[in-house]
Amino acid sequence: IINSQEKPEELRNKLAIKMLKEFYVEYLGEQEKSHNNADSILKKYCTSSFYKKIKSEELDYDPFINAQDFDNELLKTLMIIKSTQNKNLYIVSYVSSYDKEKVIMKLILIENGTDFKIDNILGF
Repeated sequence: IINSQEKPEELRNKLAIKMLKEFYVEYLGEQEKSHNNADSILKKYCTSSFYKKIKSEELDYDPFINAQDFDNELLKTLMIIKSTQNKNLYIVSYVSSYDKEKVIMKLILIENGTDFKIDNILGF
């Protein structure tokens, strides 16, 4: 997947998308099971300021999926692309199994050395 001939920006985008895929697999897997480790997953993948923002809100939905509920079909349709508008903006989408509509979230990532952290969800 990662080619040493790639331009730095291409490599950066691939690493960011890889991180987001790993986040969604871990996070949704945990949500399906028990929620017990959801906080540790959020701490791992989010900046501390965004984690605090999420925890301080009384939410009746999950901002990472822009819905209250999901099923395991979500990961099958999950798509992550780099926005052309902003170098730190990534578009995450999936097809809702409830109404077959495309659900879109726009996540802002911050580069932290060679890692990335989720710093915001636009509209949250």
